[in-house]
Amino acid sequence: MNPIVHFELPAKDKERSKKFYSEVFGWKLEDYPEMNYTMV
Repeated sequence: MNPIVHFELPAKDKERSKKFYSEVFGWKLEDYPEMNYTMV
């Protein structure tokens, strides 16, 4: 089975979503403002 290497989670409230995923899953998030993306 091939590993998952990319997926997107669209969000209307980016800051709220970042807070949720970092608290619930312990994800470390990094913003890329030039691309309007946040990566785990």
